[in-house]
Amino acid sequence: MDPVPGEIDRHAVIPPEWDCLAAARQFQKLLRTKKLFIVPALLFSLAYCFALPALTGLAPQVMAAKTFGDTNLAYVSAPFRVFRSLVNRLAHSGGSIGTEALDVNR
Repeated sequence: MDPVPGEIDRHAVIPPEWDCLAAARQFQKLLRTKKLFIVPALLFSLAYCFALPALTGLAPQVMAAKTFGDTNLAYVSAPFRVFRSLVNRLAHSGGSIGTEALDVNR
């Protein structure tokens, strides 16, 4: 969608400005900090994502362990996967689930 007349396009950065921003010490620190978060988060997410199916297939006795009452570990860990997916969706959408259609500046 075209920008509103009279509104500044805050996403338009001309190349010389970008080169200056990319060379800035603060931006380089931001990239390092970003990498320090993303790499462990990705590794944890991958391990968590594959843990339930792998443990269910490779170690069924572990997943059959009773946690409380007649509930086993597999039944406890499965809902947490749904919760983690919801948290990921909220984190990546900025908390705007279902409001994308209302964004008139897209």
